[in-house]
Amino acid sequence: ASEQRLQQALDIFGSLGTRWQLGRTHFAWGELAAAQMDVVAARHHFTQAQRLFAAMQAAPDLARTHNALAALA
Repeated sequence: ASEQRLQQALDIFGSLGTRWQLGRTHFAWGELAAAQMDVVAARHHFTQAQRLFAAMQAAPDLARTHNALAALA
């Protein structure tokens, strides 16, 4: 159920071209996956978020995402 809502959010934000919201949604999905011990999915979503935040030079979000990825190791 949560994954469906997150996918809907990605679809909507993708169609609107709102990169920051896309990044935040990927980050939230990464947090959910990490909580469910799905490291592969968590790494995927955190990496997607990291790419979006880096492209926007969103330093606070980029730092938070970097820390989340490091915590998976």
